[in-house]
Amino acid sequence: MTTLIQAPYSSGSSARCDAKCYNAKHEKCKCICSGLNHGVGQKHAAKNSLEIKHLYNNTLCIVNYDAIHEILAQQDLSPPKL
Repeated sequence: MTTLIQAPYSSGSSARCDAKCYNAKHEKCKCICSGLNHGVGQKHAAKNSLEIKHLYNNTLCIVNYDAIHEILAQQDLSPPKL
């Protein structure tokens, strides 16, 4: 399960956007993406996560750029230059 966005908490746990969200078939989850990636599939969630990366620049969120670029490359989509 590929995590696209993650925010670690001081308690050791973390909030994340992963396959539970972007492959969801039912009601909205409480995800760090605020529903943007809910049920859209891995490819679109990867694109969305790159397009909104500016929202995470001033937070403790970690955007998994390596995984996102790999997903987009496998889908014949060119990742945008960072």
